[in-house]
Order: sequence, then C-alpha cells, then structure tokens
Amino acid sequence: MNQSTPAENAPENRYETLIMQVEALRNRKRALPPFIFFTTCFLSVLWGWMIYRQTSNVLYCLLLSGSVTIAAYAQGEAARYRKQSEDILARLDVRFDDSDE
Repeated sequence: MNQSTPAENAPENRYETLIMQVEALRNRKRALPPFIFFTTCFLSVLWGWMIYRQTSNVLYCLLLSGSVTIAAYAQGEAARYRKQSEDILARLDVRFDDSDE
C-alpha cells in the first residue's frame, strides 16, 4: 500500500482547512454589535433631524439618513470580513507580495 506520512499531507490539509474556514465565514449570520448598531442609528436619526429642520423635506431627510446608515453598516461588515480573512491567512502563514516589480 502507498501510504503517505502526515508531514506530506500537511500543506493540502492546511488549504482544506482554509477553504472550510472561509466557507464558514460566508455562511455565518452577519450582524453588527449592538453598540455600533445603536450608535449608527442614533447618529443617523440626529443627522436626519438636522436636515429636516433645514429643508422641511421628509423624503430628502429619510433618503440621506438611510443612505448613511447603510454605508456605515457596509463599511463595518467589509472591515470585519477583511480582519477575519487576515487572521485566517496569518494562522496559515500565507504571505502575499503586493509590490509591482
């Protein structure tokens, strides 16, 4: 029988582990921590109220404050996903060279 040692399988197992961890990240529920969520909502409502006092246009106020909330949420999710990806790659000792040669 042709049996390989665990050392020979190590790189393949590491990449399989990476793939499984990335899939787990994709499939998990995504939610903002409560503090960030409520702070973003409060600031969005405050900003919307200030706009409403200046323009007296409810639709304009809701559009701007809603877009700020969505942008803050998307930016937070992108930063969290990037951090988790960097942590996984650091554990697997994967290095990328971004320099243009």
